[in-house]
Amino acid sequence: MKDSRLEGKLTRYFSFSRYVSFLESGLFLANARSFEDPWEGHVYHKIKAQPEKLKNLNAFISNRKQYVYINCWHSSNHESYAMWRIYGKDDAVAIHTDGIKLKDFLKNIFEYHKTTPLVLTPVEYCNLSDEKLPEIDQDNIYSISYVELNSERDKLWNEIMRQLFMYKPIAYKYEQEVRIIALDSEAPDFLDVSGKSNDKAGILVPVKLEEFVTGVTVAPWADSAFVSAVKSVSEKFGIPAEQVKQSTLFSQPDSK
Repeated sequence: MKDSRLEGKLTRYFSFSRYVSFLESGLFLANARSFEDPWEGHVYHKIKAQPEKLKNLNAFISNRKQYVYINCWHSSNHESYAMWRIYGKDDAVAIHTDGIKLKDFLKNIFEYHKTTPLVLTPVEYCNLSDEKLPEIDQDNIYSISYVELNSERDKLWNEIMRQLFMYKPIAYKYEQEVRIIALDSEAPDFLDVSGKSNDKAGILVPVKLEEFVTGVTVAPWADSAFVSAVKSVSEKFGIPAEQVKQSTLFSQPDSK
């Protein structure tokens, strides 16, 4: 893979309840409309649009977001205290995989939901006050669609999905995000606003845990009882207890 953000460890931080849901049901791709960041999907056009056209453009993009599903990962070989606190809370658990396995997982999404386009891409971060997007090295960025796109509909949606959802405000740079972006299988043409609305919260995709998960880490502040509980429930779903480790982020300076 050309992009270094997909060459190392990828981590997803959960609350314990969401971790159990992942073990039971698979990976959830959330509807893009559900994200709390108001700039999600709008950064590109905020920078490019003429002010007098911005209101209508934002309304149109908000409508198109209802057909897009996203799943996010943190790209780093090291733990992130910020990610633990923001996405894990007090009962935090993190699962680990890598770029190759995440790329292979696109096949599961396609087989279960027949969704195209289906994109895997790192996120680029920009300062909105600069009114310009970061320079992208097209020879090095790793951004793919899972299947070959033949229709003009899919080609347009593919380009729009990348432009709308691969950019975020620089305030979120700590996320070091890699994301899967999938279009609803019943989405209309991008410019067609006559279709019915989409009320799905997202799509759920089963996971072969033994092939996908490379490790599980429990929050650094967790007590021993919680660590044991995570190991126990993980084993019930086929993840060996020895793959479940507690974070050493809070280890004592004089500990060995």
